[in-house]
Parts: sequence; structure tokens; C-alpha cells
Amino acid sequence: YFETPRNNAGARVLYLYHGCSDDSQLQGGQVNVIALQARFAVTERLGIIATKDGYSMLDTGIGIKDEGWNDIAAGLKYVFYVDKENELYMTAGARLMIDNFGESKVLQGGVNEISPFVSFAKGWDKFHLMGNATLRVPFDDGDGNTVGQWSLHADYEVASGFAPILELHGLHYLSDGDALPLNVGGLDYSNFGSSNVEGSTVIWAGIGGRVKFNPHTSLVCTFENPLSNRDADIMGERVTIDFELTF
Repeated sequence: YFETPRNNAGARVLYLYHGCSDDSQLQGGQVNVIALQARFAVTERLGIIATKDGYSMLDTGIGIKDEGWNDIAAGLKYVFYVDKENELYMTAGARLMIDNFGESKVLQGGVNEISPFVSFAKGWDKFHLMGNATLRVPFDDGDGNTVGQWSLHADYEVASGFAPILELHGLHYLSDGDALPLNVGGLDYSNFGSSNVEGSTVIWAGIGGRVKFNPHTSLVCTFENPLSNRDADIMGERVTIDFELTF
């Protein structure tokens, strides 16, 4: 859900390991995800984004152990403000997630969801700051939870092609659903429609680095850990590796 405000064309291959706390309602376990994101610049400012798909391998402490396909989500974004001289970009957009493709055996496929968002990026020479705010709204509020989330990203190019990364993420459950009798939500992996999460907040931080091999290819690795609600939700720890090709 953390969409860059820049509009470009390219592909991004991702691997994600997500661990759950042993004291959460899922009683530990993990999910491994392999996915591909794609973006296409229709014009200099208008872009098509395909941000969710892929394959999950799920193994929870409560005995859910299976693998299957994820939901598919795609949408549009528009860069409504550009100040190249001051390295400032602002973008708005929305995605549609359709439940026809995801498989319930990996806790996908339960809800149709629309997620409008705004993003910004500001640069100061070698230091860059980026932020995003997203509202996730299920078509049927019984099938899914309404979720608000935000992200902040900072990086500084300490050497040619290498930049350490620091990130902060927050997620807020704004409504209960009635799909599952759980007090944990799907975080940003899924939308469970849990019946006892309204008012709950999860905040987590990430640290990592980006290696840019040339202007069109880069590799990023981050490690994320919860700052709140480690046991009350599914956020234990996470490692994300992605390789991006732009053109």
C-alpha cells in the first residue's frame, strides 16, 4: 500500500517473510510471499499501477498450513504537483482489490476493497523523504474492516549507489467486520473482516538499505519490527527483499 509519488514504468519482484508473534491469536507461524508489481506511465503524470498479486506459503501456530494465490489489486495514480527544482512531488490515486482471485486457504479472497491514497516525496540533495496515507474501504463492511494506514520513508545516499533506509508505518482499524471472530486483523497482508479490532492500532519500524546498480536497476532489503501491539495483532517481524527495474 506504500505507493511512490513518482510516475514511471517498470517491474518490481518481491520476496517477503512475515513472522507472527507466538502470543498472538494465530499462535505464531509465518507467511512467505513471492510477488510482482508492475507500473506503466500513460503520460508524464498519469500512471497505471498493479501492486498486489503473487503466491503465499502460510504456516500458522493454529494449524493453518497451506499455499495459494493472493488477491489482485490494480489502479491509477496522478502526479498533481511537481516542483523539479525543489525535488517535490505529490500524487493521488486509488486501487481496486478483487476477491475473485485470492484463495481462502492462505487467508485471501474474502473481500472487495477500494483504497484511495495520497503520496509525497521531497529531496534535499542526497537526503530523501517520502510519505503515504491510504484508506482501505471494503465494498461490504461485513466482509472486511475499514483500515487507515500511513508510512514514512527516509534515505540518505552515503556512497555512490548505496543509501541506508529508515521507515515508520502505522495501521488503524476503523471498523469491525463479521467475517471472522478474531481480535487480530490482516494488517497489510489481507483484510480478515475481524469482529473485534475496531480502535486497534499497530505501529512498526523498518531499517535497511538500497543498492542502485545503475539508473534503471536497484535492490532493496528491509527488516521490520513492531513498536506496538506485537501480541495483539499479527506483526511479529518481517524481512522484505525487492529488485526493481525501471524504464
